[in-house]
Amino acid sequence: MFKNSMKWFCPVTIILVALLMISCDKDPNEPEPVDNSQWLRVGGSKVPGIFDIEIIGDQEAFIAGKEGFIAHTVNQGADWDTIPLAGIWQDLFDIDRIPGGVIWACGQKGLLLKSEDGGDSWTDISADDFIFIDSTIVDSVIIDSVDFSDPDNILQFTRDTTLYFLDTVEVQFRYQDLNDVEFSDPQQGFIASSGGVVYVTSDGGVSWEGRHALDTTIVIPIPWYKTFVETLIVGTDTTIIDTVLGDTTYYTQKTIFSTNFLGACTYGNSKWWISGLDKSILYSGNQGQNWVRKLEPESDIRLEDINFTSATDGWAVGSECLILKTLDGGESWNEVNVSSCIRDLLEIRFHEALQNGWIVGKTSKVLFTTNGGSSWSNDDSEVNADLYSTGIIDLDTRWIVGYRTSARVGTILLTKDNGTEWTIQSYGVNRYLSGLCFTDVNNGWIVGSDGVCVNTTDGGNIWVHQNSRATSYLNSIHMRDNNLGWLVGNDGVIRKTTDGGENWNTVSSGVQVRLHKVYFPTNNIGYAVGDSGTILKSEDGGDSWEVQVYPSKVHFKDLYFADPNNGWLCGDNGTVIHTTDGAESWEQQDCGTIANFLGLHFISANQGWVVGSMEGGTSHIYSTQDGGDTWTFQNTGESIWWTDVFFTDANNGWVTGLYGMIYHTNDGGANWHRQNSENTGHLSEISFINSDPDYGFIVGEAGAILRYYPEE
Repeated sequence: MFKNSMKWFCPVTIILVALLMISCDKDPNEPEPVDNSQWLRVGGSKVPGIFDIEIIGDQEAFIAGKEGFIAHTVNQGADWDTIPLAGIWQDLFDIDRIPGGVIWACGQKGLLLKSEDGGDSWTDISADDFIFIDSTIVDSVIIDSVDFSDPDNILQFTRDTTLYFLDTVEVQFRYQDLNDVEFSDPQQGFIASSGGVVYVTSDGGVSWEGRHALDTTIVIPIPWYKTFVETLIVGTDTTIIDTVLGDTTYYTQKTIFSTNFLGACTYGNSKWWISGLDKSILYSGNQGQNWVRKLEPESDIRLEDINFTSATDGWAVGSECLILKTLDGGESWNEVNVSSCIRDLLEIRFHEALQNGWIVGKTSKVLFTTNGGSSWSNDDSEVNADLYSTGIIDLDTRWIVGYRTSARVGTILLTKDNGTEWTIQSYGVNRYLSGLCFTDVNNGWIVGSDGVCVNTTDGGNIWVHQNSRATSYLNSIHMRDNNLGWLVGNDGVIRKTTDGGENWNTVSSGVQVRLHKVYFPTNNIGYAVGDSGTILKSEDGGDSWEVQVYPSKVHFKDLYFADPNNGWLCGDNGTVIHTTDGAESWEQQDCGTIANFLGLHFISANQGWVVGSMEGGTSHIYSTQDGGDTWTFQNTGESIWWTDVFFTDANNGWVTGLYGMIYHTNDGGANWHRQNSENTGHLSEISFINSDPDYGFIVGEAGAILRYYPEE
C-alpha cells in the first residue's frame, strides 16, 4: 500500500478540530493535555449554497450561490474552479449567458454583475436604480412611496395652508433583491425584482429603467390619531390623500410595491414573462413597455419559476407543489395535479425535444415527465437538500444544484443515465491529492490523481486549476520559487515550469515507472525517485535526467537532501540509503526493521525521521541524530500506516497517516500526541512553509486540503 495507490473516494465535508493531545506513555491519572490547535479544511468538497446553474455546452457550466459564490467547470464538473469576486458578499440568485456571449449574475440587495470575457472577470454594475423607499413616519407625515423622476411636483404639498417640504422628512432607502435576469437578444433584457419593479434595458445593460409592472389601484385604510395630527400619504402619481382627527374614511392610492417577482423567462424577441408572489403571472408583448396580469391575485401563493417551451405552451411552478400549465399563450392557466407532492417547487426546465422535463424543489423534490407534462412522476433524490436549479445537457445528462441548510453545504448532483444514478460532485479539487509545495505564506501548489495541479496565491483560500499537460497520477511537486518548479508522476512523467505553472513543459525522464518524489536542493541540481530502484538526477535544472538503478530494485517512496551532496531515500522493506557525494554513490543504512517506509524528513545533515508501517498496520517511526548511522524507534501507540513526517525544528514535528490520523510531538518524538479530528479520509503529505510552525498544510483523499491554525 503506497502513497500513489491510496485512491479511495469519500466525498465528506470535513472540519478538522484538534481537541486533545493524548500522551502515549503518561500516568493515566494525570489530566489529558489540551491542544487547541486546529487543522481546518480549506479545499475539497465543501461548497456554499448554490441557487442556479447555467449550462454553456457539453462540458462547460457556471454555478452561483451564497455570499457571491461563482464557480466554473470545463470538464463536466470533474473540477470546479471558484472565481474570486473581491468585495462581494451578497447572495447570487441567478446566472445567465445571453446571446452574444455576455454573462450576467444578479442577487441580493441590488447586486448585478457582468462578464464579457467568459466569466474570468466580473464588473459590479449595481446602481441606485435598484433601490426603493421604505415606509417611514417622521414629524407625523407618512411617506409610503415617492417618485423622484419629477421633483418639481412633489417637493411640497399643503393642507389647510400648512406647507410641508419633503426635504424635511426622513426617507429611508433600501436595495431590492434582483431575483432573475433575462435577455431576449443582446440589447433587450429585463430583471425581476423583489420590490414589484421590473428593470428594463435596451442597450445591452449599459442603463436600466425601472418600470412599475403592477400599477393597480387598491384600497388603503388611513389611520387616525387621538391628537390633532394631520396624516398624509404621498402617492407615486403625486396624489395627496389626507385625513384629520376622527375621520376613518377609506381612500384609494396608486401603489407600485405590491409583490415580489421571483422568476422570469422570454420566448422570441418580444414575449416576456414574470412570476412571483400572490400568484403573479405578468406578460409583456412589447419588451417591457407595458405589463398585463394574467392571473387573479391570490395571497400566500408563490410562483417561483415560469418557463415557455413555445409561443403557446408555458409552465409555472410554486408553493405546495403548485404546477400551472397554459396552452394558449398565457390567456388561461390550468392546475396540474401530482400525487403525493406537497413540497415547494422552485424551477421547471424542458429538454429541446419538449417531451422530457424536470422540476426541482425543496427537500430533495424532483419531478419528471416524458410526455410533455401530461403526467409527472416523483423521483426524489437521495440528498437531503433544497434543490434550486437543474441544467440539461441532453436527455441522459443533467445537473441539479442546491443547498443543504442544516449543514450549510451546497449540493451538486450529476446524472449521465437520465436519473437512474446520481453522482455527488464537489467543487474545487475533487481528486486524491498526493504532493504539495509552498514557497511562501501565499503561494502554493498541489498535485494529485488524473493529472490535477492547482495553485493558490492567497494562502489556500482559493485554488485555481493549472494545465499540467498530464493525465497520469501526479505524486510530487517541488517549487524553488514562485516561477521555477517541477512535478513527477506515474509512467515516468516529469513536467517543468518557469512561469509558476502557467505552462508546464514535458521533459523526458527516460523511464516509464511511477515516480514518487522530486526534490531540487538548488536551481540546477535535482533528484527524482520511483519504483524498481529508480533514481534520477539532473544537473541542468531538470531539462535532462541521468538514470540510476539501485541494485535491490526497491520501490523508493520519498527523498530529502539537506544540501546538494547529503541526501536520503526511503522505501520498501525498511530501506533507507544515504549519499554524501550527490548521488555518485549510495550507502545502505540499517533501521532494524522491514517496515515499508513512505516518508522521511531531515532538519539538518544529522537529524531526521522516517515513517511507515508493517503489513497488518503496525506503525513505525524512527529518528536519527547522526545522519542515519544509527536509528531509534519511536512509538505513538497507534497501529496505523504513517504516510509522511515533517519537523519544523528539533522538537516540534507531525506525522500523518491513513484514516485521518495526525500526531504531534514537542519533544523530538519522545512522546507523540494525537490531534483528534472528524476526518476519516487518508492523508498523503504534510509540509510547513519554510519550516514556520504557524503555516502548515496537509493534503489527501477526496480533495482534502488542511491548513494548520496553531493554539492561541
